[in-house]
Amino acid sequence: MDFSQLQLRYGYPIQLHVMSTRGEPTKLKLSLYGACPGHGLMVSMPRSAVSKRLRSGLKVMANIMLSNGICSFPARILSTANSPVPMIYLSYPERITFKEIRGATRVEVDESIRAENLSSIEERVCSGVLGDISISGARLKLNDPIADIGDELRISSDILIGQNTYELDLVATVRARVERTTREVEENVPAVFGVEFTELSKQQQLTLHAYVYHRMIKDPTFISP
Repeated sequence: MDFSQLQLRYGYPIQLHVMSTRGEPTKLKLSLYGACPGHGLMVSMPRSAVSKRLRSGLKVMANIMLSNGICSFPARILSTANSPVPMIYLSYPERITFKEIRGATRVEVDESIRAENLSSIEERVCSGVLGDISISGARLKLNDPIADIGDELRISSDILIGQNTYELDLVATVRARVERTTREVEENVPAVFGVEFTELSKQQQLTLHAYVYHRMIKDPTFISP
């Protein structure tokens, strides 16, 4: 896939991953200023504290979120400029990796959750852990087997996307009682369920998609060149 095939508008968000002076990865949220096919890309300059580390020759990894997946490509900083506006010149992508996000594409997570059985006449609530998640469903490890197949659950959790905390509040239908893994047996996890999300509002969908995309980008096996 060639970069020009993405047909990105100017100002489209691009995330760069660079290594800090202590060897830790740093994520920079930038914007696309322009592209010269076969030569280079122009992107915005981050805050001054970070821009001092962006020297010519530095290798970076770029991630771009699309409506149906994530594009990733390695690049090199060619130069930086302050005129006409502060910007970074990147090498033109030689190869782009595209990872499509389907409904069944799951990412491993470890989020504390609260689960409530909406199908039960009696109040049935327990805590648990979100084991993995996709834009269509999840694997729940609950501290109490409060549900049966076909029951509806309300799943609540405070999640971190970037530097901000959001409330994830979803309704899901229990589709399966999943056999516990060896690790889950050793951890004495009482019940594991496979659920499918249902009746999501537009805002719930946006939060869910943003969270799944964010977790996919954090996957080191994906962002590494």
